[in-house]
Amino acid sequence: NVIKIETSSWKGSIDLVIQVPWATSLRLHCINGGNITVENVRGEIETGNVNGGITLSRISGSAVAQTVNGDIRVSFNKIDPGKAMSMVTLNGDVDVTLPAETKATFKLKIDHQGEIYSDFELAVKSTPQKAVEDKRSHGGRYRVTFENTVSGSINGGGQEITLKTFNGDILLRKAK
Repeated sequence: NVIKIETSSWKGSIDLVIQVPWATSLRLHCINGGNITVENVRGEIETGNVNGGITLSRISGSAVAQTVNGDIRVSFNKIDPGKAMSMVTLNGDVDVTLPAETKATFKLKIDHQGEIYSDFELAVKSTPQKAVEDKRSHGGRYRVTFENTVSGSINGGGQEITLKTFNGDILLRKAK
């Protein structure tokens, strides 16, 4: 029950349009100049992209999305509460829409520049920031940095969802 489709299109771009049954798990990857778009699918979705965006619309189940130099946009009809999820990009926004009744616990992190916005009332947990200490360098001095992850929950907490970007905003939307 596995179908594998590959293309070696290094000389030019290729658009693939693939129709699958509604209840299908997907593993999709793209490199250099392509976008990944999935619509109306229920299952486990794993996506990876380099130099392109990821858009998962009206999905049900769970999602793991990772890209470099692209936005991640995910809208859920229904969440599989038993699966941890992650949406991570290096340069781009992470925009996630969840059903209003979703119970989730979040790890939200912006490494360099950006803002976090939420339609949900996010119960932020006060967690001590972890200090990371480098070995001696720079004239015998230690370098100390702090991890700046925001942890919070909606609707009392539940499954774990990680949203992370280096440069970009994190948007957490409530479906209407």
